[in-house]
Amino acid sequence: MTALTKDSFLGEKLQVTQPKMGYRAGSDAVLLASFISKNPKKVLDVGCGVGVASLCLLTRLPALHVTGIDCQEHLIHLAKQNAQENGFLDRSNFFVEDLHKSSLTPNHFDHVMTNPPYFDVSSPSPDEARALARCQTDVGLEGWIKFCIKMAKPRGYVSLVCPASLLPKTLHFMNSLGDITLFPLWPREGEPANRVLIRGRKSVNSPSKMLPGLVLHKAEGGYTPQAQGVLWDGMAVLEE
Repeated sequence: MTALTKDSFLGEKLQVTQPKMGYRAGSDAVLLASFISKNPKKVLDVGCGVGVASLCLLTRLPALHVTGIDCQEHLIHLAKQNAQENGFLDRSNFFVEDLHKSSLTPNHFDHVMTNPPYFDVSSPSPDEARALARCQTDVGLEGWIKFCIKMAKPRGYVSLVCPASLLPKTLHFMNSLGDITLFPLWPREGEPANRVLIRGRKSVNSPSKMLPGLVLHKAEGGYTPQAQGVLWDGMAVLEE
């Protein structure tokens, strides 16, 4: 039996069960959820894992419904359990999905969010679950992003978190979207951003923009007030 842990998110507003070993949800899931600020009614979380990003979003926005999909049955089981234990079962739906043979209706969601499989498929993780979550070798990054775009409504949004080193490749795969918004995540002031939140809009031609982003840590240690507001208080990174 897989060992599990119970972890707190959003300053203990959420209690989440997840596997002790393998890929584990952390701050990226919280930051991704904080980037969804257009008050959507129907959101799709692609590669939802145990549901952390979905539950963070449901905590902040009371009028939406989230559908979460993942290829790993045991993670979907935990996502459903987490939704029930945190009081979101009636506003969420989690199920196992094969992106090659999807049962979902295209052009259906107001917003699609994802933390895609960025890791090098030529050097897979020795942990099978981590490798599945991070590589998805049968889909690939391009196919993953194109699936997300396909699921968004016309004029709907696609949001994701991206390692800065893979920003050019990711933007290339998002080139059918307009109104691209880049939101860098700076580890500390004066240090290079190592991750970027990206949002694009389907069927629009608005120009791209780079926003100031978020500094996560103070020089002396600990989170900045802005980062703590997002990671602990569940605030949006953008007030729109």
